[in-house]
Amino acid sequence: MPEPRLREKQWDIRFEEELLKQWEQEPGLYAYDAAKGPTYVIDTPPPYPSGEPHPGQVIHYSMIDVAARAQRMLGKAVYFPMGLDRNGINIERTVERKYKKPLHAWDRAEFIAKCREEITTIGEGILRLFQRLGMSADFAHTYYTDADDYRAYSQAIFIDLNRKGLFYRGERPSFYCVSCETPLAEADIHYEERPSKLTWIRF
Repeated sequence: MPEPRLREKQWDIRFEEELLKQWEQEPGLYAYDAAKGPTYVIDTPPPYPSGEPHPGQVIHYSMIDVAARAQRMLGKAVYFPMGLDRNGINIERTVERKYKKPLHAWDRAEFIAKCREEITTIGEGILRLFQRLGMSADFAHTYYTDADDYRAYSQAIFIDLNRKGLFYRGERPSFYCVSCETPLAEADIHYEERPSKLTWIRF
């Protein structure tokens, strides 16, 4: 009977640390290379750093990583970008809670600086965690949605779509939170069924 290749009876954390060192020395190990085969693109939704990483986030991106690895094994050149979504109301709320100071009580420039500081700390923690998990994303070309080049690219796409007539303007009521004093996306709205009166409002 052949001898087992792994003789250790228990996982040695030093083995994991050695692998992590190797991983950190080669952040572009899984960078896209068109010469490796037909291109397979993963449109990775960038994680939103609004607090500590949580198990759901880890599971979600681990499943994306499984798809990336499977396609590489099938001979594809996989483009698996990694980025951070560094915009939005969640980080504003995180800063408000941390400093116990509402948004409208801040100087605008100071508040933006605090949001950037907070989101950088949280975001870098998420990237370190994903690297420690062994995710095969392209960490050498990490993008940030608040970077000047990313914003310029996004704006150029919107301008192009507008010129092609693919946008339209319309007037409609928007969701507004009276306590936060800010508009809300419909995704942030929680609906409840309650008995009420039907009221007509002329806009």
